[in-house]
Amino acid sequence: MLANILRDYGMQYPLIQKSVGTNFTKKLKDEDIIQSTIRYYIENKVYKLDKEYKISEPLSPLIPKKNAHLVIGFDPIPVLANLDFISEKSFIILNANLKGKKNNKSVGEIVDLLDQLARITISMDFNKLANEVFGNLNAVIFILLGLITREFKELIRKKYLLNLLSSFENDFKQPIEAFDLGYSLV
Repeated sequence: MLANILRDYGMQYPLIQKSVGTNFTKKLKDEDIIQSTIRYYIENKVYKLDKEYKISEPLSPLIPKKNAHLVIGFDPIPVLANLDFISEKSFIILNANLKGKKNNKSVGEIVDLLDQLARITISMDFNKLANEVFGNLNAVIFILLGLITREFKELIRKKYLLNLLSSFENDFKQPIEAFDLGYSLV
């Protein structure tokens, strides 16, 4: 759902000429991990890739290695499968919820590794926060969206996104409040 919101935002926001994305499943230690990628086409280039793109060219949703500006891990373990995409320009949001998972690494060890590779790593148990404040795990998506908006405020306009989020009030009663909580976390 978060990937769809970001993709829809990219398609509707006037400063983003093109938005593409995909969802796919990846195997990690006999577990299926659902992943999404989203890329925005801005001012005739995709961030700082060597190749200059034209709006008429197809834009692959696959992100080149070491070129992810944002990585969101709803679970810490799948983030480890994406280390090739993380660099000093990456902003990582990591849900530190490991309950019921068999793992040979602690969340602290994963965060230490990410801190060595990424520009910023924010890690907390967003599931616990959503349950305690809103009594609903769906709030995690809107909390994370608030965090993303705050970090990328030059690209993602809060007012424009809040307008988009108002359409979710039928499914989840407090998307704006959850968004504002995420926006205020950083």
